[in-house]
Amino acid sequence: MLRLPPFLLCVLFMSLTLHAQNYLGIRNSNYAGMLGAMFNPSVMADSRLPWDIHLGSFTISGDNNFLYIPRDSLKFLGFGRIVDLVKQKHFYTRFEFDKRLKTYDMSVAAEGMGPSGYFTFGKRRHALGLHSAGRFYLVINDAPGHQGQQAYYENRDSSLYGLRLPDDDTKANTLGWFEYGLSYAQVLYQKNGHSFKGGLGLKYLQGVGGAYIKNVTGSYNIYDKMNLFYYDGFVEYGGINYASYEYIKKYNDLIHGDGWGGSIGFTYERKRDSSEFTYEMDCKKLVDPNASQYKYRIGLSLTDVGIVKFERSATTYLLSLDSANWYNWRAVKFRSHDHFNRWVSYVLMGDSLASYQGDKFTMALPAAIHLNADYNVHKNWYINATIVKGLTHRSGQGAVHPDIYSVIPRYETQTIEVSMPISLLSYHNLRPRIGFCARLGYFFIGGDAWGGILKLKDFEGADIYAGLHVFFNGRRLRDDDGDKVSNKNDSCLTQLGPCETHGCPDRDKDGVVDVKDECPDQPGPIVHRGCPDRDGDGVIDKRDECPDEPGLKELAGCPDRDGDGIADKNDECPDQPGLARFGGCPDRDNDGLPDLRDQCPDEPGPIALLGCPDRDGDGLIDKEDKCPDEPGPRENAGCPKRITDEELSAIRLASQSVLFRTGSAIIEPNVFSVLDVVAEIMKKHPGLRWSIEGHTDDVGSDAYNLDLSNRRAASVKEYLVRKGVAPEQLSTIGYGETRPAVPNTSAANRAKNRRVEIKLVE
Repeated sequence: MLRLPPFLLCVLFMSLTLHAQNYLGIRNSNYAGMLGAMFNPSVMADSRLPWDIHLGSFTISGDNNFLYIPRDSLKFLGFGRIVDLVKQKHFYTRFEFDKRLKTYDMSVAAEGMGPSGYFTFGKRRHALGLHSAGRFYLVINDAPGHQGQQAYYENRDSSLYGLRLPDDDTKANTLGWFEYGLSYAQVLYQKNGHSFKGGLGLKYLQGVGGAYIKNVTGSYNIYDKMNLFYYDGFVEYGGINYASYEYIKKYNDLIHGDGWGGSIGFTYERKRDSSEFTYEMDCKKLVDPNASQYKYRIGLSLTDVGIVKFERSATTYLLSLDSANWYNWRAVKFRSHDHFNRWVSYVLMGDSLASYQGDKFTMALPAAIHLNADYNVHKNWYINATIVKGLTHRSGQGAVHPDIYSVIPRYETQTIEVSMPISLLSYHNLRPRIGFCARLGYFFIGGDAWGGILKLKDFEGADIYAGLHVFFNGRRLRDDDGDKVSNKNDSCLTQLGPCETHGCPDRDKDGVVDVKDECPDQPGPIVHRGCPDRDGDGVIDKRDECPDEPGLKELAGCPDRDGDGIADKNDECPDQPGLARFGGCPDRDNDGLPDLRDQCPDEPGPIALLGCPDRDGDGLIDKEDKCPDEPGPRENAGCPKRITDEELSAIRLASQSVLFRTGSAIIEPNVFSVLDVVAEIMKKHPGLRWSIEGHTDDVGSDAYNLDLSNRRAASVKEYLVRKGVAPEQLSTIGYGETRPAVPNTSAANRAKNRRVEIKLVE
């Protein structure tokens, strides 16, 4: 149950010794992300981080100038020791009896920032951010020392008994709320090394709790530990009925009001020369993500402008009296918030309802003006100066931000960051502080008032903040061989080469890297793998047999005037289209002998007879053969000597069996017996001459088949000679594929055409 005297309502807050804080160690960093945008939304545009995802952070911190733990009781970084002393209430007060009217200040602030983040777009010139947070402020200003002393000692400091003590301007404000915000930033101007950015933020507020005390005047007398007297008193106060928090079952049960707030900010940057933060890589100028683009940066913002209107479980009161006595006040046990207010109204004003004013009130956010300058001293070293000016509220109620003056040296890279904020905090008097903050990758932790923790001064408060946010700013591209081609694009990691050739050397500077250049010491086009082509015929010089005359690729770059597929240099008839087997000369009668060596160019004939026909095959050309249709020996002018029909028939039948395998001129063993019969007949008629004619099917080129047919005829002649036939009786001729026995339309027919025919020459 509550036992609380009027006019000392503010002592409820006296035991809280935390103060409002500003993340001084991290907020001005180029890697602060959304946390920095909370204090100046314009920093999102063209920021070091193209996007940031704030997973969560918290802060709680405090200070006061009334209660303290002596420095001699502390240990360096003795967190555990401080916690134990606080639990034991091992505090001292700054109260001095002779200065009992001196006023003191104290405050508390806590914040939890939930999932938040921003992203840039339009070449980083624009940015959009979202944030969510829960925040709490409690601020007590101008509380007289005598009231703080009695509050700490529960009205048992007898040195103050029996004295009439004034309280003319104590103010207390507490405000807790959730906020959900949307921010936008844009580069407004950027030219000639100057950049100016602006940003706006709008947020919806949901009030969780609030209370205030204002316009306090009057005096009181603690006669003894049981009896109080009040004189000429006036006070306005209000708040949320604390009983409403006993029935919280869902999120909406926490909410007692709502409202809107916003912020606006501007940032000017004086850019460095681009050569100081860019580097050449992969034939482009790239921004070094770890290099500062500005020499200095100046930001100005107005934050936390807005109000929360409380309308649920809210009450306001006004106490006004000439004098009143409260006897045996310690014996009163208050059952509820309402019981307390009614009882105080009854004791001081004679009517339990007289002090009641209404069921709604508003609380202003802790609005503040932020001015900061950030100077890039050298590479990753910076120094920052920040001034925060808290704004008061006309209504006299609302959270009030303290004034802060700070200088913050810091070292920052994408991986690690360390800063040491040195600051002065002021509600009405300046209080020196020193802090420390460190960031490793995505996690940061720090505080702005560690003087007591470091045993540099009496412990009057401290703070701590920590958080985790994910960002990616990229890294400077690696170039191990130093040729200004990044490893990922360098095809020759151990050799120097230009970016045009993906980091590979190119001795002849023709754009084709040496490892792919067929002519690394002679410049040539890419299409020819770096080799020259003097005559421009598409055949590189080293494979062009006629490098100074444009020609055909299929002829190794040589010309072919008559278009017969034979290069002019190899063509015996360069101006007449002909056949390759004849050195490019024509064969009008297609008898296998070119016209220039054919004595009968318009009549097909065997090569052995210089292209003249021999119809009867007796070795005597028709124009000299008196019996052109009957074979006969030359000595008989081509007319036959008589031979029996049976013998001629035997030879004719034998010829039909002399067949060969494809592409072969070897006589098959099964043919030997047939040729043996032929040999015996020929030996019986030594005066007769015989022509052995070789033939092929149509498989293969003309030249090849002609040669093959000659070899087949020669094989048969050789066999017959071995069997005793006189060589002069025999002549051979090859017709290639020119005289098929049957059409070459099937494998069986082609087999019949792979033959040798033996004919009597008469």
